[in-house]
Amino acid sequence: MMKKVLLYLFPLLLLSAGFVAEGANPALQQFNQAITFYASFDGHAIADLSIGKGAPTGNAQNLEWKPGVWGQALQGRNVNLIYDATDNVDLLHSGSLMVWIAPSDEWTDADEPVQLGFVIIHTQGKSLLLARQGGKNNGQALMAIFGSKTGDAATRALIQSGNTTQWKKGEWHLLAVNWSKGYVELSVDGNRFTKGISPAPTAPPTDDKSEYIALAGRSTEKSPYLMDELMVLNRPLTNDEVKVLFQSKP
Repeated sequence: MMKKVLLYLFPLLLLSAGFVAEGANPALQQFNQAITFYASFDGHAIADLSIGKGAPTGNAQNLEWKPGVWGQALQGRNVNLIYDATDNVDLLHSGSLMVWIAPSDEWTDADEPVQLGFVIIHTQGKSLLLARQGGKNNGQALMAIFGSKTGDAATRALIQSGNTTQWKKGEWHLLAVNWSKGYVELSVDGNRFTKGISPAPTAPPTDDKSEYIALAGRSTEKSPYLMDELMVLNRPLTNDEVKVLFQSKP
């Protein structure tokens, strides 16, 4: 128990006013007491702050770094970074995720039914998915899913919001997701959250023990993108907070 308390207090000490670097993401200081996982991608894949393990599991070689919103960003081209979600994310209680995404080239897969997965989190038998849907019918809309299984329409809350067809190369966009029991919310570029309500699960709970955070899992040569400033909080964000965060972009 004492070890977990120390692990939780350590990032808070780092984020005190005296330790936050000038020119850093203002969310670091604004949400310092709520951050459970933070990866800046400033030339490395290890989480800058985490309650649990911060190093990616498995192979994390041949990573590319480009200019980001603050510092550097991860080039998400056929990259698959996996982290242990234990203690870093708790999907059984309310929380939030925010990440900055920018096309690193013109996206040319608009006519293909390709789902571009940005973040997938699985813990305690629940899954959270943040992605972009491909294909003309989906209009390249952004998608957030939260439920017992991301593929089970009867137990998930689904939000489709925004249209990425107008996103330009190198243009940064803020995606923010709130989750709680029974719903998921998605905000794009500081706009108000839109909510999806999840019905009660129709299947009994499983004994699934897997705990992971998977990033940039299905980027293709036709839809390369940059990812920066991934942050998980132990509470939901408000409409005013995401508006200010987007406006704080340099």
